[in-house]
Amino acid sequence: MQTLNPRWWKVLGACLGLSLTLTAGWCYGQKPGERSAQTKHPLIVHEWGTFLSVQGSNGEALGGMVDSDEVLPLFVEERGIQAWQRSMMSQKMETPVTYFYTDQPRDVAVRVDMPKGVLTDWFPAVRNFGPDLNWKGSPAGSFLDWTVVHLTPSSTAPPSKKEAAGLTPPPVGPEQIWRFARQTDSALVRVRSVNPKAVVREQLVQDQFEKFLFYRGLGTFTLPLAIRSTESAQDGVHLVLQNNDSQPLHGLFAVSVEGQNIRFAALDDLATRARRDVAVGSLLSHPLPLQEGVVQVKSRVADALVAAGLYAKEAQAMVNTWEKSYFRTAGLRVIYTLPRSMVDGIIPIQVTPAPDSLVRVMVGRVEVLTPAQERRLEQLVIDLGASEFATREAATAGLARLGRIGEPCLHRVLEMTKDPEVRARAQVLLGKIAAGN
Repeated sequence: MQTLNPRWWKVLGACLGLSLTLTAGWCYGQKPGERSAQTKHPLIVHEWGTFLSVQGSNGEALGGMVDSDEVLPLFVEERGIQAWQRSMMSQKMETPVTYFYTDQPRDVAVRVDMPKGVLTDWFPAVRNFGPDLNWKGSPAGSFLDWTVVHLTPSSTAPPSKKEAAGLTPPPVGPEQIWRFARQTDSALVRVRSVNPKAVVREQLVQDQFEKFLFYRGLGTFTLPLAIRSTESAQDGVHLVLQNNDSQPLHGLFAVSVEGQNIRFAALDDLATRARRDVAVGSLLSHPLPLQEGVVQVKSRVADALVAAGLYAKEAQAMVNTWEKSYFRTAGLRVIYTLPRSMVDGIIPIQVTPAPDSLVRVMVGRVEVLTPAQERRLEQLVIDLGASEFATREAATAGLARLGRIGEPCLHRVLEMTKDPEVRARAQVLLGKIAAGN
């Protein structure tokens, strides 16, 4: 009998091992195209972001949630929304960042869609996006396509060598919150882009580096948590939380910032289709100075984000990024983590080859307008027509302090006022906001 060469034994063994692996994957329900969790060189993808809306005391999201508080770095690409009415945008999707973890260099393709909205900002450069800049239909069917994304493990080379080779993300100032998202162990992302304005041939093709893929958008979709607010002289402010989704809501927190103080509370999970009445005064903690209270609430929220699937450094990066917006900005808000199925429906993502693990933790943030706040808003618009200059000046300053939620607040004034003069004045203000004045 002829004896097989030892090399052939190795080939047969490899084939047998492959056959057993494929059979095991089929038996345990692994779908075609999916990677096994036991892959020798796994690819792990994590993502976090925020969906912001402003809800009136009737629990309905208000349009005009378009503007941003923070200034994005100049290297971020942005498209305008002139083709769409600002009033249609009731949800602002802020700073989803997508991290990649790998132990070896590799290329992936990434595409993000927003069926009900428009993706407005991104970095690094995408190969393709839609709709076209001249599109004048409804804000729907938007997408970003990073055709080739090269990943380099963060441990491949020390920082000094990376800097010497120019393999580092573009610098940002110490005042920009962008820097917090980089404070993880994720792989370095490289995307090659074409610069049509290049003066010399050597600058025609450029490499852009970052620790993640960044994108942002505006949406017309509806989120599951509706919050109606009432008030009485005896009980103060009550919130009625309604979960309209088929999945329970986790990681709920109520946060109230007034002056230099913060009050907060972790809320129990809200079951499927459940409704809960919350007395704000008795629920929230006693007032804490911002310096003390912000540290406490950040720690609690970060723990909830880790429980939802993020790594500790990612959770810390997220609460650091949104410290001012979540915990230092005046107002009453409720935050919670969205069900994964809803995230996948709102912003489907495709990563090719398919990762071994894909974690997506998106936080819903609802700015709550109470009846008392709504009355004050209407009075501010009334006072703009006062005969006394000091009154008009105070009203102007009061509206300016609303910041980016001023536009949704004016839409609420339009909904609730019975005074035609106030309505007309609010419409003029909204027109100036849309025109950038």
